[in-house]
Amino acid sequence: MPSAACIDFDLSGAGAAAAGPITLQDVQQACVDRGFVKKDVAAMKPLAQRANVADFFRVLGVTSLSTFKARFHKEKLTEPYVGQVPLVAEKVRG
Repeated sequence: MPSAACIDFDLSGAGAAAAGPITLQDVQQACVDRGFVKKDVAAMKPLAQRANVADFFRVLGVTSLSTFKARFHKEKLTEPYVGQVPLVAEKVRG
């Protein structure tokens, strides 16, 4: 079940003020909640070691936390899932 700090994709595209701040830990939690986890990493390991942020970002067509936040705040994104066809990576301007 997603945590309270998890990213709410219903708020994507609504701007930074509506969605609130997004931290790396929020992204890591969203990864784990949605099944983007590294193989062969024990569930008792810290969140940062379990979260497969690279695959999560690839599915969303971004390459970093800053580009994720820019795209999240500007575009309506569907909630990502493992095996999803990646979105087209686009240059997002602030």
